[in-house]
Amino acid sequence: MNLSRINLFNFQKKIIVITGSSGYLGSKLVKLYRDLNSTVYEIDFIKPKNFYKKYYYKASVDKNKIFKIIYSIVNKEKKINNLINNGGI
Repeated sequence: MNLSRINLFNFQKKIIVITGSSGYLGSKLVKLYRDLNSTVYEIDFIKPKNFYKKYYYKASVDKNKIFKIIYSIVNKEKKINNLINNGGI
C-alpha cells in the first residue's frame, strides 16, 4: 500500500459525532470539522449558539439516550467516521 497517495487528514464528507458540543472544547471541534467540510452531529443538553437544527440532538450524558441517538445517526448515514466523546468533561 502506497501511503503517499492516502490523505489521512481528509475530513471532507466525513460523518462526525461530538458529545458535549456546546462547551468550549466541543464548540471549537464543531467549528474545525465544519470548516473541513464534514457533516457534524452535535449532542448536548445545552443548545449550542451556532447549530444546524437537523444535526443537533438534545441529551444529557445518559448511556441509553446516547446509544439511541448514535443508532439513529448510523441508520440515517450508514456509518460514523469519528465519534468524539466530549460530554461531561
